[in-house]
Amino acid sequence: MTYCQYCKVKQAKEFLCIFRVFRGKTKIIKSYLRGMMTASTKDKHHARVIEIICKHGKSKEALLPCLRYFQSEFGQVTEDGIAMISKELTLSRAYILGVASFYGMLTCYQQGQYIIRVCNSLSCNMLGSEPLIDLLQTQLGISKGETTSDGRFTLEVVACLGLCDIAPAMMINEKIYGNLDAAKVQEIISVLCEAQS
Repeated sequence: MTYCQYCKVKQAKEFLCIFRVFRGKTKIIKSYLRGMMTASTKDKHHARVIEIICKHGKSKEALLPCLRYFQSEFGQVTEDGIAMISKELTLSRAYILGVASFYGMLTCYQQGQYIIRVCNSLSCNMLGSEPLIDLLQTQLGISKGETTSDGRFTLEVVACLGLCDIAPAMMINEKIYGNLDAAKVQEIISVLCEAQS
């Protein structure tokens, strides 16, 4: 057991606190275990999982809504989330991880502020998605599946976004971009970089 140096909470794993210093005093903005939930939030999330299960039934049909809930709350499907879903739906953790890793919109690791998903389906590939992926890797200085060191961008290549009518296409978070070429991609990334400045 260790104590967080900022909030003095005793935890079994490394505790990550996001804080700011204001007029010489440290103020905790958000505290959480990396990939885990604190005891105070577990009840809230457990209640939401039960609510989802009541709506969809205690079956595999409730699995995706539960996974989407944790993805939207934490930006990833957490270890505690998987354990909670496993217990409530009586599914193995391996099965849940298999489902979570199958879908491109779910992840079990922390991602950047902007998640860039480039479609590499047959139609996008034939219309030039590969050179766009190479351009993004060069412009961001990362490879597929990586996050920039400043935590701003994560680059993912997905099998299909269902946007064949506007191929080549990509999504950044929930926003869709289609009929892409190198100039459009560079402009989109430049605008996002300027928005952070």
